[in-house]
Amino acid sequence: NDTVTITNVGFEDLQSINIGFPNIYSSNLKYYMANLQGEALTIEEKIDEAREIYWLNYIFPQPLKPKETYNFSTLTVFAGLIQFQKGGYTYSFAEAPALEKQAELCNVTIFFPPDSSIFLSENSTFKRIGKEPIVNNVFINLTPYYTKILSLNFSSVTLQLLDIYWSERVISLESISKIKVSDAFSIHNPGILISAVKVRLPKGAAKIMAYDFAGPLWREERSGDEAAVAPRFGDIKSNENFTFKLTYELDKKNFIKQVDWRGIYIFNFNFSSKQPWLINNLTVKVILPKGCEIQDLNMEPEKIVETTYQKILIYNFKDITPLHDL
Repeated sequence: NDTVTITNVGFEDLQSINIGFPNIYSSNLKYYMANLQGEALTIEEKIDEAREIYWLNYIFPQPLKPKETYNFSTLTVFAGLIQFQKGGYTYSFAEAPALEKQAELCNVTIFFPPDSSIFLSENSTFKRIGKEPIVNNVFINLTPYYTKILSLNFSSVTLQLLDIYWSERVISLESISKIKVSDAFSIHNPGILISAVKVRLPKGAAKIMAYDFAGPLWREERSGDEAAVAPRFGDIKSNENFTFKLTYELDKKNFIKQVDWRGIYIFNFNFSSKQPWLINNLTVKVILPKGCEIQDLNMEPEKIVETTYQKILIYNFKDITPLHDL
């Protein structure tokens, strides 16, 4: 998350600004956005092969005139910057953003999980802030095209470093009063042993049950906006996989609104429940009763399958973060 103050000291209007990072992290970039005074900026990706920098070009809605200043914020999401090694984790990324012009000041702060122990080398320019697991470095007159990599080790027993290979959500609107949902996940644990996986659920979820390939994982159904799912036998050890499914019901009135007496309804539902992970592959199936007519969609499905009794809308997504609006 970057906050940028830029002043045009030239004699011509400035249309955009490039902010980048070392090209070796280009495949780790999964999401980005920027905001200038409440207005979203257009962002274009560029590769500088000579300098090995991957640029994000932030285009201003109105050109920045000479002697004027813009303040805007950017948000980027990267995956795979933390690697588990026996005994702890290693974080690796650029020390500071790459710029084409010198920056008078660049204040970089990195926050780690609350229970972290951080191991900084003696010659590191980053320093701890107080007793909290936070490190900081203030660059004065940051040089253009700066791409030095920071690599440091830390330990944490609360960090869940999970790879979500795939997830499938099935939403059935066939019931008269309830929406029936199933969420399946295939998870790999590359980090330390964890006892359970916490899954976010839509508000008002009831009759929640967890399953693996052998059957139910719980004796009784549960309710709530979150479910902790553990394997049938023991914990999820390092480098182990865990595949499970959650089923639950939702009250239709919280997600479906009638807008016309002739039987026209609006269905409003988040496809991912904004899980706190990167989901590599997400499939969503919306099951409608046969005879249901679709008037308008804010998101077109990849395909529609019709059977004798159902109409199924099928969506497929890749690299979904908690910030994606689905």
